[in-house]
Amino acid sequence: MAKSDTEVLKYRDESYDFRDTDTSWGVHGIHPYPAMMVYPIARRLIKEYSKEGGVVLDPFMGSGTVLVESILHSRNCIGADLNPLALLIANAKKTYIPAKKLYDSIVKILSKKENFEYSAPDFFNINFWFKEYVIDNLARLKAKISVIKDEDIKRFFLVAFSETVRICSNTRTGEFKLLRIKVLEKHNPNVFSTFERIASRNIKKLLETYNHQPHTSAEAIEADSRYDIPDLQPSAIDLVLTSPPYGDSKTTVAYGQFSRLSLQWLGNEEVTVDKDSLGGSPTESLDTDIPSETVRVIIGKIKELDSKRARQVLSFYIDLFACFENIKRYLKRGGYICLVVGNRRVKRITIPTDSIVVELLNALGYVHTKTILREIPSKRMPWANSPTNIIGAKEKTMNEENIIIMQKES
Repeated sequence: MAKSDTEVLKYRDESYDFRDTDTSWGVHGIHPYPAMMVYPIARRLIKEYSKEGGVVLDPFMGSGTVLVESILHSRNCIGADLNPLALLIANAKKTYIPAKKLYDSIVKILSKKENFEYSAPDFFNINFWFKEYVIDNLARLKAKISVIKDEDIKRFFLVAFSETVRICSNTRTGEFKLLRIKVLEKHNPNVFSTFERIASRNIKKLLETYNHQPHTSAEAIEADSRYDIPDLQPSAIDLVLTSPPYGDSKTTVAYGQFSRLSLQWLGNEEVTVDKDSLGGSPTESLDTDIPSETVRVIIGKIKELDSKRARQVLSFYIDLFACFENIKRYLKRGGYICLVVGNRRVKRITIPTDSIVVELLNALGYVHTKTILREIPSKRMPWANSPTNIIGAKEKTMNEENIIIMQKES
């Protein structure tokens, strides 16, 4: 059987593994976030597929890797995301702040001289996820950050506060999903020293990244890329560079669960990140006119095992195609779209997202340039999940990802 064009143009490139690279360099190491694109990939693709002064779009921005690398290499950038925590982190990472202002502010935040009123939030299960003294200290700390008048500085320290919330909670911080520590007696975090350590590290990382105000601009905006992106004009983009979500956060990357406690402490009482994201609601039926034969074949296989899971998977690819249709009008003719995707498994069936993406973009008038296969030595991803309801049954998830490069011809 002859190989498809997708298979012919796909190859392994070890230079994209970046095994010996510190991927937490500079602001890229500020605040953990699920499935972050490692910055050397973003840097390499930006330099190869766009020019200085051009405009880059990341429609699934996450914590802002593409934004940062764009401004560091003299490109303008627009990033969009629905997760308020992603917006907070990305805006902090891409904003230059003079060192003296940050060091003066951290002294005031940690000062014990000021007396002021403060109150703790009262969200569902707060006492399950936090010890009483931790709740009190976090409330005191947030109140001190909240009085900062400079919005850039306040945001910078709220990011450190968010990570402090995560570390000082009763959760297992090595997990994406909300799982409670089994032995709480040994877990007695110091909120203020944790915050001081994180904030001081973040200041150093910001100074490591920027020594002056960037000459180009980067915007992080709240937007759903299935629909209009605010203030973005047609044919304004030179390069689309992104890593879309994987779909079905219950078994892959739990963006909402990862963000929930931080967002609740930051004032977002109802966290609907997973529900609002691509594939958040199953389709009503399995009938579809999506232009991908691979999707139809895979959906048929999953349907034989679990109809609801099949409708969840189909919903994701329908939403992803809607994003591609919307984004196309913003990309200039001759411009490139570069996507970093993984081929996840559902009901023990591998879904070739790389091939599906090529089919969907071909249908929209893009030409497949190449697909590069790389191993994931350090990407923040779950290495095993529970694909069935069998207690203790685990299955290895993605340890490879594909970099798909396509050019808009029409």
